[in-house]
Amino acid sequence: MRAFVRRYNSLNWPEYNAETLRLFSESTGPNRCSIIISTDTLMVGVNLPVKSSGV
Repeated sequence: MRAFVRRYNSLNWPEYNAETLRLFSESTGPNRCSIIISTDTLMVGVNLPVKSSGV
């Protein structure tokens, strides 16, 4: 399985951040994102599905 690492922060275009969340929310598929490197902007008003771990 391929997994992509993407960044989520306020310096990215809003469309890029939205795509990151969409890819992260997908549970399967070859293009899913399983790791997000983020600043605290990800914690503000974002409702993500339950994931098994977070750092």
